[in-house]
Amino acid sequence: MVDLSYLTVKDWLQSDTNPPILHRKETFVGSDYPGFMKFAKLTRQEEKAGLLSTGKFIDREDNWRELVKSAGYYTQGHRLLKIK
Repeated sequence: MVDLSYLTVKDWLQSDTNPPILHRKETFVGSDYPGFMKFAKLTRQEEKAGLLSTGKFIDREDNWRELVKSAGYYTQGHRLLKIK
């Protein structure tokens, strides 16, 4: 992490047991990126399910999985599926 206001650099180890989750991936790549449509489709599914507007803390895998499950869904790759 670089803090430009103090001109300092800090590093830390990320947890492999509860890694960060990146949402709305299509906003980080160009529309010509091979995975763009797949990313955009997943975002639309998550928005339709109301998962991205809950106001809950969803930046880590454990929190995200808990929210998805509590809403009646599960993820498989880049797909959001309803629990039967």
